[in-house]
Amino acid sequence: MTTEREPGVCRAGGALLTSVFGSGPSLDAPKGDVARQATAALRGYGYQLYASGLAWLGLGDGEILHLEVAEDYAVATRDALAGTQVKDTGGRANITLQSAGVRAAIDSFFDLVHRNPKRAVSFHYLTTSEIGVERSKAHRIAGGAALHYWRRAAAGADVGPLRTLVAALDLEPSTKAHLEALTDDDAFRSDFLRRIHWDCGAPGIAGMRDELEAGLIEYVASARRLSSHTGRAVLPAVVERLLMTAVTGNARQLRRADLLVLIDETAIVAVPLQQLSAAFQGGGTGATFTRPALLVPASDLPLPAIRAPRIRLGRRARHRTPHSRGCDRERRDGIGQVARRARRGRLL
Repeated sequence: MTTEREPGVCRAGGALLTSVFGSGPSLDAPKGDVARQATAALRGYGYQLYASGLAWLGLGDGEILHLEVAEDYAVATRDALAGTQVKDTGGRANITLQSAGVRAAIDSFFDLVHRNPKRAVSFHYLTTSEIGVERSKAHRIAGGAALHYWRRAAAGADVGPLRTLVAALDLEPSTKAHLEALTDDDAFRSDFLRRIHWDCGAPGIAGMRDELEAGLIEYVASARRLSSHTGRAVLPAVVERLLMTAVTGNARQLRRADLLVLIDETAIVAVPLQQLSAAFQGGGTGATFTRPALLVPASDLPLPAIRAPRIRLGRRARHRTPHSRGCDRERRDGIGQVARRARRGRLL
């Protein structure tokens, strides 16, 4: 009878041995409580970071991105505030006007209005879910989804059917008070319907990441004339900056200037002025930029251009060497011998 063998494992005398041709025995994944695994929460936080990154890319001059201040993120100016609530549902279910998340979003919108009276407030509900049709026909408008009709009513259609459905929702008392104050249809349309945007059918977390990466490639190309490779390399730094800003206790805000500085710190290498001047002055002589190293081989170190004469050491050596002393005497005696020979020649 044959049995399946584990790859990279052989048995000898009942002992389990690891073959040199394999990577070792495979290990089974540990068992844990599925109910305590936070994969959905992690996916949601990651999705929020990517969506916040896209909002950061879209900032104009004077606009500030706030993270975890007014909703998941918000873009603020002196006179306006656009809050965004992000929902990555994994595409499990559609949403309708009767959904709990939609009702909570309406409450959140009026809470922002109450807390920011000097700003024109708008609200975006960003979700991967699609707009669905209500189960009950009584909750539909003209046989279709109430949220689809929301868009038509905001554009000018009759607000009466939608007002009736909204009034029947289970909302906070403060929200109901705001809605009851909007007695005029034009006010109901301009101050409520046109201020809330249902951005449904957004891409999943992989698609959102791809959009952020593509946006960074375009951003670095236009702002710094950098390559697409640089745009991809900046992505991890952008996500980390968003995360650290969102979890700090200080002002959780970012500007367009912060993104430009981050790109410069991540993608641009500073060159010392001396090397830059040498490179430009060298022209076509092969001058290049070099980065100083901490450790240099001894063979690469230049010798001193001028050696200092060692006069005193030389004198000591001559005095201590007998041959040197004899040579000195011969030099001194040589002059006298020549003189004596010259005198003899004259006498002869």
